[in-house]
Amino acid sequence: MADLAEDLGDESLRDRAAAALGILCCRLSRLAEAETCYRQALERAQARGDKRREAVHSTGLGNVFFAQARLSEALEWHERAIAAICETGDLEDEGKYLTNLAGALIMSGRLAEAREHLERAFAISRQVRHPAYAATVRLSLASLEDTEGRPYEAQQHRERALELSREIGDRRQEAIALVNIGPGWRMLGDPERARQALDASVALCREIGAYYPEGFGLLGLSQVAADEGDLAEARRLAEESLALRRRIRHRDGVVRTLLHLGEVLALAGEAAEACAALEEGVALARELGADAMAARGLAELAALPGGDAAPALAALAELDGRHDTPELRWTLHRATGDREHLDEAKRLLDEQLTRIPAELHEPIRRNVRVAREILAAWHGEQATVAGIDQSAGEPGSTESETRIAPHE
Repeated sequence: MADLAEDLGDESLRDRAAAALGILCCRLSRLAEAETCYRQALERAQARGDKRREAVHSTGLGNVFFAQARLSEALEWHERAIAAICETGDLEDEGKYLTNLAGALIMSGRLAEAREHLERAFAISRQVRHPAYAATVRLSLASLEDTEGRPYEAQQHRERALELSREIGDRRQEAIALVNIGPGWRMLGDPERARQALDASVALCREIGAYYPEGFGLLGLSQVAADEGDLAEARRLAEESLALRRRIRHRDGVVRTLLHLGEVLALAGEAAEACAALEEGVALARELGADAMAARGLAELAALPGGDAAPALAALAELDGRHDTPELRWTLHRATGDREHLDEAKRLLDEQLTRIPAELHEPIRRNVRVAREILAAWHGEQATVAGIDQSAGEPGSTESETRIAPHE
């Protein structure tokens, strides 16, 4: 299409074709080619003085660098996009680009700045009265609330995003909202509502051909099955998600699915297969610069029979407090037996619960695997210290093997 546009001498069509080719290359994880497309198109837009198209290509470059976890470059290009679009006075596009910038800021740990930009984007969405755009902002706010440890507030944003999507009949946006709602309910201790949302999302994705959210939905269903101890179903769903994500070359999704599949296989006693899946996931996470996912995979490898905890502990130190979660600390405790990691897992879990309505605490303790197992282990340790047996009747006690199924 780009070649045809060039032959026709239609600069506007050529520009749009380059942008479309950049998006396609990103979807195929051919990021170097995408970067070339956007840079060439950006040069032409700058030569024409076309600020709107300059913003489009700048945000494309920001997305390319974000996909590679090159966050400083992603931030730079998203900021350039906002500067360019502000010169046009287009409020709606400004809000969209603010949302992109906020995503990079969240990943960089600059949460106060991310909130400031998202609040501005949210205000714009109300001013321009664009429900589809408002739904996107809501989902970004949910991501921020999750990162700040407020899953209940995050879920409220997701539910509103779903309502907005249905009001305007945007079925792809509806599928995306549902696939975000499912894991949210799972982590709030309601596996049945989680399954209903994920089943609905997968069905809708298959109807409209939305492969990316379908991969997320299948993974979410696998995590629910693993929480409930149905390891055969969890493995089937994880392998289905992995095959889909490999086919569409969704590399970040492949990493997440490999790590979860490795944990399911370990739960099932398939140590060799678990090791292979986890090692592949860690290698790809490192290639993508996804340090937190690499650390998680290394912790799971360390927890396998004969595993080495040193690489996981080194990865934890490199995170320097970023992306520290109850799941990661609990896995490190299982790998090392170090009480420090169990205490930190309990502290982080308690901190999360303080931000959630009290009526949801017991369902979380009962139904969320990581919470259930941390509490069982922590109360067991306390009983040992006290010299008494409190294994029976303690809140959150479980006979299941002490492994977790993380959420995406």
